Amino acid sequence: MLPYFLPIWCDFDILLPINLAVRDNGLGAPFHKRDVVSALSDLGSGQAGYFLASQAAAAGIDRFKLRRLERQGLLERDSRGLYRLASYPLTDDAELWQAVLWPGLRDNTIQAVLSDDTALSLYEVSTISPVGVDITVPKGVRIRRGKPRAYRVRYRVYKSTDITKIRGLPATTLARSLLDLIVDARATQFVDEALELGPQRGLLTTREATTLQALRTGARGLLDALRT
Repeated sequence: MLPYFLPIWCDFDILLPINLAVRDNGLGAPFHKRDVVSALSDLGSGQAGYFLASQAAAAGIDRFKLRRLERQGLLERDSRGLYRLASYPLTDDAELWQAVLWPGLRDNTIQAVLSDDTALSLYEVSTISPVGVDITVPKGVRIRRGKPRAYRVRYRVYKSTDITKIRGLPATTLARSLLDLIVDARATQFVDEALELGPQRGLLTTREATTLQALRTGARGLLDALRT
């Protein structure tokens, strides 16, 4: 029988049935193609279908496999380098997820949250309709690459109690969002609307509303201290 071999350019994903192992996952068990797709689906399902290559790597899926799936039409990759599951439906939150994940493209330890105007709009307690997306990253972090024009990036120190999740998106709490806007003396009309509706809808405690109202109406000494 003549020896059988395959040329080096052969696409093994075409030749091999989908249920055959395509590589080892490092855990002593075969890593099937369907397992790769399933793992990426689990990863992207909580992020409107989006994920970072570094998040995939943490799940044991390297960039070579991502590129292969992209060529097969199972993944899409945008100009910023974010991956998206092609089968995942586009949602109204897609733009927000892109903004939240963007700072982690080169360093996935950078955790961004929606803040300021964008965060306030998520609570639906004002008529604010922001153009672009506000995100905040930890103070001291520097993102050394071009920022998309639609993003407004701020650098602050937040406590864990300042951050919550809205529709799965990391965002500042309503109280913290209003505090940031008051300190920066921005969006005052929308702050006033939120201070009226927030307590009515149980999104602000009486103490939070009272403190924020005091800051809003003239506690200048405290505001100056907060700005430093």
